[in-house]
Formats: sequence, C-alpha cells, structure tokens
Amino acid sequence: MGRREERQKAVELLYEMSVQKEDEAAYIKEYLDKYELDSENLKFAVRILEAYFENKEHVNSAISENLQKWKIERLGKIDLNIIRIATTEMLYFDDVPEAVSINEAVELAKLFSEEKAFKFINKVLRNILESTKKGE
Repeated sequence: MGRREERQKAVELLYEMSVQKEDEAAYIKEYLDKYELDSENLKFAVRILEAYFENKEHVNSAISENLQKWKIERLGKIDLNIIRIATTEMLYFDDVPEAVSINEAVELAKLFSEEKAFKFINKVLRNILESTKKGE
C-alpha cells in the first residue's frame, strides 16, 4: 500500500474515532482490528496517527492559530482530520517534504470533501507552513 492510500486510511480512521469520541492512541489497534487491517501494511498510517495523538494539543493549536476568521470547532470533521494529518506530517515528519503533505491533503480533500474545501485546506496548511518557518 502506498503512502497516499495510507494517508487516506489514516484520515478515515481518525474521522471515525472523532465521530465515536474515541480519539485516543489506544484505539488505533482496536480500529485496525475492527476493519481487519494489517498494521504491518499500514505502518505509515499508524505512524501518523500515533504522532498526532502524541502531539494532539500542539497540532490543534497550530491549526487554531492559522485559521483566519474561523474557529476549529466550526470545521467539518473530515476537513479538520485532513488538516490534522497534514499538519502532523509537516511538524513531525522530517522525511516528508511539507509541499508533499500539503499536496496530499488537497488531493484527500478533493476525494472526501466538498468541492471548494481543498482551497480552504490548502490555505490553512500554507499558513501553518509560513508560521512554522518564521518560528525557526
């Protein structure tokens, strides 16, 4: 399974966890088992989810700080989880270029979200990228 598919699966799992209010790292294995998914074939997806849950407050804070005229609570769950996955990669994965994380998030938004959501997601992620570059 390629990284794009693994990102997609990570978004799907994070979305379901957020709907079920089970957004904890302890539930990753439970969800993989529930859908009979092999964690060996989803190493990258698991890595993203574990990194997100480990750094959840920081990731959500980075998102909140870079939403212009929006509040994180107003975002649709699928859009928010796409942004969370990409932000986690951008902040914690040195082996993934930020541009790749942003591009993959845009592609996921085109797949899962409303027609124009990808533009909003792109803007938020670019704001996060700019703010992290200033902080270095």
